Amino acid sequence: MSENDKNSSLPSKGLRQGTAPTAAAADARHGAIRVQDGVEVPSKAGLRNNDAVLSTASTGQVRHGAYSVSGEDLRTGTTSTSNATGSSSTSAGTGTGTGTGTKAGLRKGAAAVRSSQQQNPQESRVGQTKAGLRRGADAKMGIPFSAGSASTTSTSNAAEDTPVINGTGMELNRDLQEGEMQVSPAAQPDLDLVEEHQNHTERLAVANLVEDDDHDQELPEAVEWNESQQRAKRNMHQTRMALLAVWALVVIAGIAVAVVVFSSSKKEDTIVINPLTDSPTLSPSDAPTLAPTVFSRQVRLELLLPEETLDSIINQEQSPQALAHHWTLTDPSFDSYPDDRLLQRFILATWFYATNGPSWFNNTHWLSYTVHECHWFQNSITIQRVISYLPYDHPHPMTTPCRNMSNLETGWQYEHLALAQNGVSGFIPPELFLLTSLRRIGLLLNLKLTGNLVGEQISKLTSLEILEVSNTNFQGSIPTEIGILTNLVDLSLAVEQLTGVIPTEIGRLTNLKYISSHRTNLEGPLPSEIGLLSNMLAINLGSNRMTSTIPSEILSLKKLMVLFLYEAQMSGTIPTEIGLLTDMVHLYIGPNRFEGTLPSELGLLTKLEALTINNNNITSTMPTTLGQLSSLFGMQFLGTGLTGTIPSEIGLIPFVGSDRPYSLSWEYRMYWAGGTYFSLAENPFLTGPIPSEVANMRGLEWFQLVDNKFTGSILPALGQLDLKKLELYGNNMDQTIPTELGQATNMQEFLIGGNSFWGTLPSELGLWTRLSKFDVSNCSLTGVIPGQLGSLAVHNESVLEYFALSGNEFEGTVPSGLCQLNASLLFDCHSGLCGCNCACA
Repeated sequence: MSENDKNSSLPSKGLRQGTAPTAAAADARHGAIRVQDGVEVPSKAGLRNNDAVLSTASTGQVRHGAYSVSGEDLRTGTTSTSNATGSSSTSAGTGTGTGTGTKAGLRKGAAAVRSSQQQNPQESRVGQTKAGLRRGADAKMGIPFSAGSASTTSTSNAAEDTPVINGTGMELNRDLQEGEMQVSPAAQPDLDLVEEHQNHTERLAVANLVEDDDHDQELPEAVEWNESQQRAKRNMHQTRMALLAVWALVVIAGIAVAVVVFSSSKKEDTIVINPLTDSPTLSPSDAPTLAPTVFSRQVRLELLLPEETLDSIINQEQSPQALAHHWTLTDPSFDSYPDDRLLQRFILATWFYATNGPSWFNNTHWLSYTVHECHWFQNSITIQRVISYLPYDHPHPMTTPCRNMSNLETGWQYEHLALAQNGVSGFIPPELFLLTSLRRIGLLLNLKLTGNLVGEQISKLTSLEILEVSNTNFQGSIPTEIGILTNLVDLSLAVEQLTGVIPTEIGRLTNLKYISSHRTNLEGPLPSEIGLLSNMLAINLGSNRMTSTIPSEILSLKKLMVLFLYEAQMSGTIPTEIGLLTDMVHLYIGPNRFEGTLPSELGLLTKLEALTINNNNITSTMPTTLGQLSSLFGMQFLGTGLTGTIPSEIGLIPFVGSDRPYSLSWEYRMYWAGGTYFSLAENPFLTGPIPSEVANMRGLEWFQLVDNKFTGSILPALGQLDLKKLELYGNNMDQTIPTELGQATNMQEFLIGGNSFWGTLPSELGLWTRLSKFDVSNCSLTGVIPGQLGSLAVHNESVLEYFALSGNEFEGTVPSGLCQLNASLLFDCHSGLCGCNCACA
C-alpha cells in the first residue's frame, strides 16, 4: 500500500443504520489530522465546526444516507455510487458530513451533532480533536480502522462506478436488490491484505434500501451554507483548538515543574559531583515558575461559558458578553479566583453592560478591580418596604449581597441582586440565570428594564426565594417552570405587559407567602391549585382580566391576611365562608361583577383593619355585624347597590389608628393618606340621617358621605372628633352648620356643597388654620361672610387651594383677605355682594 493510499484512508462513521459507508477524500475528515509529506496537519474540512457542506446532486435522484440512488436504479434494484467530484464522509463521533454528501445523510449527521453536543457539550468540543488525532495516526501507520468504520476512494474514471478499497485494487459492486456485497478482482491482490480486509469488512453494516416516504419526514432539513457565519465558526474552532493545546502544555509543564520541585525538596543541600571537574555544587532549591499567558486565561474562561455566550463574544464585538469577556481577562487578579467566582464576576460584568450600568443612578464600585464584588453598590429600597405590613420576618433583610461578608474567602457567593429604582435599563442577559446562587432578584421600579421569564432560564435558579420585577417593562407570560422554584417566598410580577394565565404549577410553591400580579393583562380563571399554598399570607391579583368566581379553595388558606381582587371581571357572590379567614387584615373586593348580599359573616373577621368593597352590584343592607370589627380603621363602600340606612352599630368601631403605626400596605396607604376613614360614596339607595353613634368613632380622621341620599343635619358632636376631612356633598341634608365644628382645629378639607343647608357661616370656622379646601357652594346659605375667614385665607396663603362660596345668597363685601386667592376664590358677584374684582354699587 502506498503512502498516499494510507493517508487517504478515512473512517466513515455516523451512517444511517443499515447503510454502507461511502467514498471519502482524505482532506474531508471532520476534526482529523491528515498526513501530508510525512507531517500531520489539520485538514480544512476539520475546521468547519460541525457544519455540512452541500454539493449539488443530480436532478431526479432519490438520496439516502451515503448513496445517490437514481430512479432507474430503484426500478432495477441496483445502486451506483456517485462519481461526482469530491466525496462524502460522516462521523459517528460528531455526526458530521462533508463533501458531496446526500441530503438525507447530511440531515442525519446534523442531528447527530446536535445530540452529541446536547448530551455532553464539553466532550463534544474536545473529543472531536482526539478522535481526529487517533484516525490520523492510524492512517499514518497503516493500521486498519476499528470495527464499524471503513474508507473508500472513488475512482477518477467516469465510466466506472466501482470504488477501490484502500488501494488493494479490489472493486466492490453493491447489489441493493440482493442485499449483499460482492467483490470482483481488478488486479492481482495481496492475499494477506485481502484476508485482513475480509475480516474487517465482515464487521461493516450492510446497505439496505430506504424509502423516502418512510423516513424523509423524520430527518431534519440541511441548513443552507452561510459563508460569513461558517468563517466565524471556523475561526472560533481554530482558536479553541490552539488554546486547548497551549493549556494542555501549560498543565503538563506545571506537573513537570511540580515533580522537579518535589524531587529538589527531597535532595535539599545535596552535594552533586561533576564527573569532569570533580567540583561540588549545590542543587537548585527553587524551581522556575510559569507565568500564565493570555491564551491560558482565555481557554480557562471559555470552558466555563455556554455556546450561546461564546457565539455572542465572537460574532458581536460590542455585545455585553464580549465587553465582559475583555474585562474579565484583563483582571489583574484573574489567576487567584476559583472557577465559580471567575464565572460569577463575568456574569455580573455582563449584567452591568447589558443594563447600561454607566447610566445607573448609582453604580459605585461596579466593575472595580480593587473592590470585592460583594461591596459593589446595592439599593437600599427593598421588597421589605413593599410587604412591611406582613407580620413575618423577611427571609433576607438587605445588608449585603453575598453569603458571608465576615469571611469573603469562603462566603463570596452572590445571593442578592437588589437594584430597585436605580435607573436600570436595557435587557436582562441570559447569563444572569447562570448565577445559580441567587436567592433574590429585586428590580422593581426600573421602568425601562426589559426581559422575559423564559422557563428554561428561570428554572436554573432553584435557590431563588424572592423574584421582584414589578413596575418594569418585562413581557411575556408566567412559565410553567415557575413550579420548579419551590423555595420561592415572594413573587412580585406586577407588570402591564404580562399576559396569559396563572399556571396551575403555582400550586407547587408551598413556601410562597406573597404573590402580586396586579395591573397586568393576565386572564382566565384563578387556578384552584392556589389553595395548596398553605403558607400564603398575601394575594394581590387586582387590575387583571381574570374571569372567574372566588375559588372555594382560597377560603382554606387559614394564614391569609391580605386578599386583593379588584378591577377584574370576577363574578358570582361573596361566599359566606369568607368568615373562616379569621387572620384577615385587609380585604379588597372590587370593582368586579359580584352580586347578591353582603354576608354577615364579615363580622367574624375581628382582626380586619381595612375593608373595601367597591363598584359591585351588592343589593342588600349593611350588616349590623360590621360593628364587631373593632380593629378596623378603614371602611369603604363605593358604587354599590346597598340599601337602607347606616346601622347604629357602626358607632362601635373606634377607628383607633392614629396612636399606632400603620400596618396597611404602602400601596393602599397612598390612596388614604388622610389616616383612618369611613367612606360611603355613590350609593344612590342609602338614605336616612347620620346616626348619633358616629360621634363615638373617636379615632376617625376622614368622614366621607358623598353622592348618596342621606338626610338630616350635621352632628354637632363631630366637632369633638379629630377630623381632618369632612365630605358631605351631594346629599339631601339640611339645617344649619353647627358652630361646634370650629373645635376640630385640624380640619383640612370641609366639603359640604350640593345640600340644602341654610343659615349663616359660623365665624368659629376661622379657627381652622390648616384648611386647604373649603366648599359650601350650591346650598341656601345667607348673611355676611365672616371676616375671620378672610384672615384665614391670609394665614394659609401657601396651602389654601380654593374657596367656593357660589350658589348661595351671601351679601355684603367679600373679606379682602380672600381676594388674594385670585382664581381659587369662587363667589357670585351681584348687587348684594361685591368686593375683590366685583365692583360695589
